[in-house]
Amino acid sequence: MNISKPSGKEQRVSKQAARALGCAALVMVAAACASEAASDSGEATASASSASTVEAEVSTTVVTADLALAQAALLAADDLGGGWRLIDPKGNWPNSAELARTAPACASFAELVFEGGADHGTGATLTLQREESLLFNYVVVFESEEEASAMMSAVASPEFDDCWAEFMGVAALTVPMGITEARYVPVTPPTMTFVADSFETKALTGTLTVDGAEAGDSCICVYAQVGRSVVLVHSAEAHLDLEERVAATQTAIDKLRDVTE
Repeated sequence: MNISKPSGKEQRVSKQAARALGCAALVMVAAACASEAASDSGEATASASSASTVEAEVSTTVVTADLALAQAALLAADDLGGGWRLIDPKGNWPNSAELARTAPACASFAELVFEGGADHGTGATLTLQREESLLFNYVVVFESEEEASAMMSAVASPEFDDCWAEFMGVAALTVPMGITEARYVPVTPPTMTFVADSFETKALTGTLTVDGAEAGDSCICVYAQVGRSVVLVHSAEAHLDLEERVAATQTAIDKLRDVTE
């Protein structure tokens, strides 16, 4: 996005949402214990309750571990150099499934691609700023490599282009900067190559209406998979030249690999 200035105006707070990872085996064990102890209903209830507690503890431990990985894999200002700094989390661009559900074109993508979705992993996000340039970075860690690949397949589908355009329009309206209308359309992204298990590039161009005046906007983003994790890096076209964009994105991919493998 090309709308935030170092004037201190705040954007919407991005949610840190983590998907609870199921433990089906524990649920089955609890059911079996309850059946075998049917002669003592009080004991069966206690057994099921104990199993439920263990399930919750294991699930929480997995989510906490994955969140730590996601946070550790995020870019730091020192990773890029050249005057970048971390800005207040209130400046993070929203990436939530809650918003995606309000965009009709995202009906089949909200739960898998966006943070907080039922099929999404555990994510973390931050924003770096250099003068008037912004760089948004998001990392999501899934339970399995197959789930990460499923997200990448969804992003690679032609239908996702319309979803991304609609989502960015919806997200822009949540930023408290006087934006009353936002329209984006998919365009051909610049050619970029990265060393990753897989990657997809997307690009949008659009128009914002701010306090009654129209302003142009753009977004170039890269989704890249490393094992069971996916990293997203995006910013306005004018904020990074192509060489800087490739270097910053590859740095994010390499950091994700170093942290998770």
